Amino acid sequence: MAMAQTSVRKAPAAIARAAWLACVALAGAGCSEAVTTDPDQAELRNIYHVYGVPKSSPSQLVNTFSAVCVDGPASRADKEETLRDLSYVPVREWVPGESQLFVVDDRRPAVVLTQKMCMALAEARTGQSERFEDYVESSFKGARPLNAESFARNIERAWQVDAPRPGIVASQREPYQAITRYGLIFFSPGAT
Repeated sequence: MAMAQTSVRKAPAAIARAAWLACVALAGAGCSEAVTTDPDQAELRNIYHVYGVPKSSPSQLVNTFSAVCVDGPASRADKEETLRDLSYVPVREWVPGESQLFVVDDRRPAVVLTQKMCMALAEARTGQSERFEDYVESSFKGARPLNAESFARNIERAWQVDAPRPGIVASQREPYQAITRYGLIFFSPGAT
């Protein structure tokens, strides 16, 4: 099933907004406004700060992306439940209803959800681009490369895919303070 051309034209702006929202959420990861007995806030306070967006191995990054963003459930609510089952905790929403960051107290990547996008995010390190490109080639038969320059927000590579559901998979390099973060994105215009 081919994706409508209008969806593809709108995708760069939507991906850019989702990536910006993720960066806003990440800026406050690990910060809490007050000491609380809320279990999620307590867990967040105990997460070592480098695990908020860790230096995940290429296989951890791609495996999390595959399990949660691609092969996992399509709806945001079901993805949130999957992340909870995998021991992830949510960082409070910075833009209510738009983006939610999930982190875990180990080296697995952070995951950002919006209604139409899922992104696995880690500090950039060697081997991630190659591993992701191999994954796209083996997992998305018929993936069509898109012009990454038509996307905003540091999109490195992008492909239009038809299965498991129509969408765009992309990689992103985002400078953040003294480091660079590497994100794997699945954008699905028809997601809810």
